[in-house]
Amino acid sequence: MFEETILSRRLVPAFKPKFHRVMKQAQRFSMVSKKRMQSLWRLLCRVERDRVPGDYVELGAASGGTGLILCAHARDATLERQVWMYDAFEEFDPPSAVHREVHDLLFEVNGFDPGRVHLVKGFFDATVGGRPPRPIALLHIDASGYEAVRCGLDLLESLVSPGGWLVFDNYGVDEGVRRAVHESLAEEAREVRLKRFGHTQAYFQCALVLRTGEAE
Repeated sequence: MFEETILSRRLVPAFKPKFHRVMKQAQRFSMVSKKRMQSLWRLLCRVERDRVPGDYVELGAASGGTGLILCAHARDATLERQVWMYDAFEEFDPPSAVHREVHDLLFEVNGFDPGRVHLVKGFFDATVGGRPPRPIALLHIDASGYEAVRCGLDLLESLVSPGGWLVFDNYGVDEGVRRAVHESLAEEAREVRLKRFGHTQAYFQCALVLRTGEAE
């Protein structure tokens, strides 16, 4: 799909005007690079192309930059999708971001529907359980440390739809993140399914349900 392959800085404004507008704004509220934002958008386009059911979920919303990308893509998706964004916000000391500022960015500045975009404050073990109560098409984990990532995977990995994607933004720079990811994937599956993008990002696709008699 041509839309997925364009990563040139010069071509993005011409061939991906909507994404270019969103990315320019998102960069002001995120430490994620342009290339990793483009990679995330590419996976969202694959979810849409393949009509994978489910919502977009982000663990580690921080200042809301990559959340803007998820929300913008979900708003124009052909399938009905909601966005769930989790972060401890002021519960960190010092806080990584302020809940009210992210709330205003999403709903006041960009006008996203609060019935479809959910900004949840608190640590993952206290907030993620039971939500979202729907399948997940893409799970973006932009958290640090083994405990946070392992907690997110334990609570949400089983909800990711077949053909959906799990994306880890700190895989290349955080040993705890790598250990949590490796524990969730058997070694033989990891060698086949885990993909890398640049130095820090890694992702894998949830295994598709096989038809009767089909070999994996």
